[in-house]
Amino acid sequence: MLKHLIKCLVLTIGIFPALTFTVEAGEYGPVGGKGGRPFYYVSENGSFTEILIRSARRIDGLIFINGSRSSSIYGGRGGDRNIIGIGRQCIIAIRGTTDIARNKRKTRSIFSLEFIFANGSSTGRYGRNGNQSFSLSAPSGEEIIGFFGRHGAEIDAIGIITGPSRCSRR
Repeated sequence: MLKHLIKCLVLTIGIFPALTFTVEAGEYGPVGGKGGRPFYYVSENGSFTEILIRSARRIDGLIFINGSRSSSIYGGRGGDRNIIGIGRQCIIAIRGTTDIARNKRKTRSIFSLEFIFANGSSTGRYGRNGNQSFSLSAPSGEEIIGFFGRHGAEIDAIGIITGPSRCSRR
């Protein structure tokens, strides 16, 4: 009760420019390897307008964009630069493959990635096929509102964060 009262008082005097909200979120995954360092990103309003994906032989890097705001780059800057326009669509699943990187570390990383939308469409696959397939889906009534995993020079592992959906599924 006191916490609520303090929040109301602070909002009344204008220290916070916008209301904050809390939603129950689920985490699924990660899939991939154990290399790199952890990352965790949740969109401020639970949606994305674009995803910048860097890929060639594997998924090199990801940047999550919501209007004029974007995340840091997770992974590296290698590979081809592709921008996935999402608009008002809801991401409900990701599919891809993992494989052992042919580098000195010989660690598992994300080799291909595809985003699936509530309307049944998908982005198509980025990167090249690896030897192990994976699929992570939001439960019914939810959509993907964020991602987590591990990254270094590439995306080593990826998982999804889900919350209540604003879209209906096909």
